[in-house]
Amino acid sequence: MTKKVYKNYDEATQEILDSIKVGDLIKISDWAKPYRVIAISKNHIIMTAKRFKDTYYSIFSKIPADDNYNNMEKGFFYAGSLQWGIIKSYDWNSKDSMQEMLNDLEDPKVEDVRMSRRQGTISIHNISIKEN
Repeated sequence: MTKKVYKNYDEATQEILDSIKVGDLIKISDWAKPYRVIAISKNHIIMTAKRFKDTYYSIFSKIPADDNYNNMEKGFFYAGSLQWGIIKSYDWNSKDSMQEMLNDLEDPKVEDVRMSRRQGTISIHNISIKEN
């Protein structure tokens, strides 16, 4: 059996983001440690990572940024978190709750659930994927 290795891409494209599956390990830009994909929708990817006793998360937008703002660059896909205060309203250990979050992110009528433009959001310049 061959050992799976990371595939490294110098640029994140729609095709690459659409190829990501639940269970894949992802590193972007300068991330030293990977995040595991736990949920995917048409326009978003949710990932988590355990670091000692803490759980971290990140959300990819599969829609490029439409302007420059903090570390978001126009035309680039980006990763970050939800707007502050909304984060704790979801159970990160529940698949049903993650599906609810994806539904809320996809629904333009749910205006209070959006990705933050400030909370550690960064443009994705390069990406490494290790398939599950």
